[in-house]
Amino acid sequence: MADIVKTTVTMPIHLLERAKLRALQERVTVSKLMREGLEARVDKPLKKTRVLKQKDPMSLAGIFQLGVKKGETFRRKDMYEDYLKRKMGI
Repeated sequence: MADIVKTTVTMPIHLLERAKLRALQERVTVSKLMREGLEARVDKPLKKTRVLKQKDPMSLAGIFQLGVKKGETFRRKDMYEDYLKRKMGI
């Protein structure tokens, strides 16, 4: 199996409840159910009208104004500390 990473996903509670129920019915984990669904969506070819001509997918990041500079990395600990400072008004 490929390298596995953990991530946080935000979704409506009713969708998570339905996913848990389906996972129980199929006797698989919710993670496996989500992986299979994501793989099916990602592997599905895009319609020709939606295909972008740019070769580097990271070049699209500027379109969405993510505020990430080239070569910049983030650590969860640092982001959480920044969040706490803003929250506490420091």
